[in-house]
Amino acid sequence: MFTLRKITGSGVEINISLGEGYTFITKERNPNEFKDMMKTLAVDDDCFYGFVTDSKGEVNLLSNHQKAYIMEYGHTIDNVSQR
Repeated sequence: MFTLRKITGSGVEINISLGEGYTFITKERNPNEFKDMMKTLAVDDDCFYGFVTDSKGEVNLLSNHQKAYIMEYGHTIDNVSQR
């Protein structure tokens, strides 16, 4: 089971269950997919660098003002923070 852990600029930690799998899309590496999703969500992409979708297809936006990690059973397996 995968978990998305977001840590806001003020230090608040948010853990979101992603289920059995996830997809990680960034503005830099996947510009077309990123742009399409921002249009679908009707969100201004200036504050976001990417998103993670869970195994159900739910979208979790990743803000420029936070750190984000993919966890599996309590261990970090990927740092998906903006680089």
